[in-house]
Amino acid sequence: MKALDVIEIFDKIRPNSFEYKSKKAWVDSVETDIRRFAALHRENTPDNLQLNEENPVLFLDFSYADLYVYYLVSMADMTNGEYRLYNISSTYFNSLFDKWKRQYRSSNTPEKPKPIKI
Repeated sequence: MKALDVIEIFDKIRPNSFEYKSKKAWVDSVETDIRRFAALHRENTPDNLQLNEENPVLFLDFSYADLYVYYLVSMADMTNGEYRLYNISSTYFNSLFDKWKRQYRSSNTPEKPKPIKI
């Protein structure tokens, strides 16, 4: 999945007048958070190369499109001053993000070394 795919989905469900660069900055923001979390559990540094690309391939696939889209929805709600809607959309985004983090952590945390018996 690419950044433009997320932006197109967002534009379909929430018609808006935001500039492409604003929406791209929002996608970059959540993508950076995702990559930082993933790097933390792989014990390496996050690559932020996606920030240098116009339409980068995102870390998560289409099955997690809602996570990206609801981040854009919540940012749009906040920017428009629609705080009641922002509370709803950001809560939904946070629940999706927390669910992904739990799933990622459980499948990517290395096993603890077994104690050596002497």
